[in-house]
Amino acid sequence: MSGLRRGKGQTAVEVLLIMAVLLTGLALIVAPYQESNSKVTALAAVRSVSSDIATYLNLGVIKENSPELRPLNAIIRDHGDYVVNNFVFDGVKVQSEGRNYLKILVKFRTVGPANSTLDSLLVDAIGKSLDRTLDDMDGFVREGNAFYYGSLRITLNVTVNERWGVIP
Repeated sequence: MSGLRRGKGQTAVEVLLIMAVLLTGLALIVAPYQESNSKVTALAAVRSVSSDIATYLNLGVIKENSPELRPLNAIIRDHGDYVVNNFVFDGVKVQSEGRNYLKILVKFRTVGPANSTLDSLLVDAIGKSLDRTLDDMDGFVREGNAFYYGSLRITLNVTVNERWGVIP
């Protein structure tokens, strides 16, 4: 009878060993997937907000009751001829990434000749609008002078023609 108990004990240890191997394998697979998924989600959110900003500037219709769009309203009001029907979102690109950070290039341009003074104003206004919009989105958190999506630190480099700025 003691041999029978010994067999059951050995089976239980084998089951625990198999479970430990499976759980370790699962942890090794899920962690990189989750990290990659956070980066893709953050990049998609930045792309969506940037596209909305370009559409807003391109249309030239001012929406007064949106605090996140307020920085763009002055551009439309004062320099509408430069941006309305002439503003293009060229896309986003990952400039560099690490385990806990993501640096994203957000590119815009105007159709026709560039105006470096207005481009600098646009970079500033777009940066403020991106900042305010992302701050209101689920998953994004502002801590001090940095944005985080989960544990991922997000830095945005915004360009309009040849002018650029870092947000935040």
